[in-house]
Amino acid sequence: AHLLFGDFQLPVTASILIGSIPGIYIGARFSSQASDQVIRPVLTITLAASGLKLIGASNASVGIVGALLAVWSIAQHTMNGQRAGAATGT
Repeated sequence: AHLLFGDFQLPVTASILIGSIPGIYIGARFSSQASDQVIRPVLTITLAASGLKLIGASNASVGIVGALLAVWSIAQHTMNGQRAGAATGT
């Protein structure tokens, strides 16, 4: 659409592509090899941070929410591992 309306800027487009293509490749490789126990918390934190920035939250509040979600995710993972160990008797 920008090309049709004459607002195409090659330097901006090139910098976006330089950052996004390796990111997409690395993310696809990582997500295809990682377990759901890793992928789901990472996606949760990423989507929460993106949503907060979209509604105009400050960087500090996004960082706090991200840290709280990370701590909660680690605690859930730890508690689930302890429950599994207790159920199997290990």
